Amino acid sequence: MKFYAVLFFIGAVLILSPFLASAILVSAIEVDYTVELTGLNSSNETYSEKINQTKNCENTCNFPLPVFSPPENFTFQQYKLGYEDNTLFEVFFSSTKNKISNIMNDEIIVRILQEEEDNQANDTNQTNHTNQTNQTSQTQETVCNNTRCDPACSRCDDGCHPPGYRCVAGLKIEKISPASAQLGETQINILLKNTGNKRLDKISAEITGDGITTLTYVMIDSLLPGDKDYAFVRINAIKPGNIDIVVKIIVDEELFSKHIEQIYILPPKAENKTDETKTEYNVTEISKRLDALKAAYKELEQQYDEKKLQNYPVDIVYDNLKETEDILRDAQLNFVEENYKFAIINIELAEEQVQSIKEQLAKIKKKEVKTSEKVKSNVIYVGSIAAAIVSIITAITLIRNHINKQKLQELHKKLRHTVEKKKEAEKKRKKPVRKYKKVKREKDQLEEGKKEERKQE
Repeated sequence: MKFYAVLFFIGAVLILSPFLASAILVSAIEVDYTVELTGLNSSNETYSEKINQTKNCENTCNFPLPVFSPPENFTFQQYKLGYEDNTLFEVFFSSTKNKISNIMNDEIIVRILQEEEDNQANDTNQTNHTNQTNQTSQTQETVCNNTRCDPACSRCDDGCHPPGYRCVAGLKIEKISPASAQLGETQINILLKNTGNKRLDKISAEITGDGITTLTYVMIDSLLPGDKDYAFVRINAIKPGNIDIVVKIIVDEELFSKHIEQIYILPPKAENKTDETKTEYNVTEISKRLDALKAAYKELEQQYDEKKLQNYPVDIVYDNLKETEDILRDAQLNFVEENYKFAIINIELAEEQVQSIKEQLAKIKKKEVKTSEKVKSNVIYVGSIAAAIVSIITAITLIRNHINKQKLQELHKKLRHTVEKKKEAEKKRKKPVRKYKKVKREKDQLEEGKKEERKQE
C-alpha cells in the first residue's frame, strides 16, 4: 500500500507541475508603438504629429492617448497607430479595434498574444483537471462549447452557450452616407452591423422626413452575428436644408428599430455656374486603380488562408484585412456616387493597407516552440504516463486479489464437495454390513430357541 501511495503522489506532482511552472514564467513585456495625429490647420493644410510610446504590459492593458500640441484652429481628422509587426503583441484603438480612429478621446489597448496563449493553455489544463475530478463524483455533466453542445445548453447562431443564456437580436447603424444630397433622387447607403448573437434575415431600411420620401430599397439577404453590410435606399428630396429623418430598420418584414438622423439637402445650383469638378478627375484611371486593388486584396485573402492552413500565426493580420475590406467598400461607393475626391482618398488608404499586409504576410514565420513550452508539454506527457501506469498497476492488483479470492472459494467448494461424497460412500458401504449382522443375530436367536424347545421336549 505504501508503494502505491508513493506512485499516486508522484503522479499528482507531475500533473500539477505545469501550472506551477507557468505561474513562475509570467512576466511583463515592453511594448513600443507610435501614435500619429492627423488634421488640418487654419490654412486647410494637412498637419500631422507623431509621438513614440513605451509601455509595459503583462496581458491586456488600456492606455490613454498621449498629449499632442496641435496649432490653433486645428481641425481633427484621425489618430493612427504604428508598431513593428510581431507575434508577441498587438496594439489597437478601443472604439474601432484597429489602428485608425476618429474618436478624440479614444483609448489604446495593448494585448499580449504570447501571455494570452499561455493563459488559455493554463485555463484549459485547469478546466480539464477540474472536469476529471468532478467525473469521479458526478456521473453526468453539461458541456457547452464549440466541440460539444449538450441538449441543456443554449444554442445561438454565434455558438453554444451555458444553460439559461439568452439569444439576443441586435442591429446597429454604423454609418450613413453621403451626409449630404442633392434635390431630387439620391441613393443613401446605410452600413448595418449585427451586434447580437442571432442571425437576421431580409434586412431593409426606409427613410422619411420633411420633404423626403423613400422610392426604392435594396435589402440585405442575411447578416450573421458580428458581420456588417450595406442596405441601399433611394430617396426623393424636394426641400433643401438640414432635415431630420427617421430611419426605420425592417427585419424579416417586421419593424425592428427606429433611428433619428440628419441629412443636409443642398440648395439648387445657379444656372450660370459650370460643373468643373467632374473634369478634374480621370475616371478611367480611378476605375483601373480600384480594380487593381480588388485583385490585390483577393490575392492577399488567398495568401492569408493558405498560411492559416499551414499553422502560421496570421491572426494579427485578420483585423487589417477587415479594415482594408471596409475601405475598399467605401471607395466603391464613392466612385459609384461620383464622389471622386473621396474615392481617391479611400484608394490611397487601401493601397497603403495592402502594401502593409503584404509585408506582414512575408515576415510571418511559424511559431518556434520555446524551451519552457517543451518542458511543460514533456512534463504533462510524463505525468499522464505515470498516472496511467499507477492506474494500470492498481487495476492489476485489484483483479489479481479478486481472482485469488475466487480461486480459493472454488477450491474450498471442491474440497467440501469431495469430503461430502466420501462420507456418503462410507455410509452406503456400512449400511449392508449392519443389516447382515442384525439378520444373523436374529437367526442365531431363533436357532437357540429351537434347541431349548427340543431339550425341554
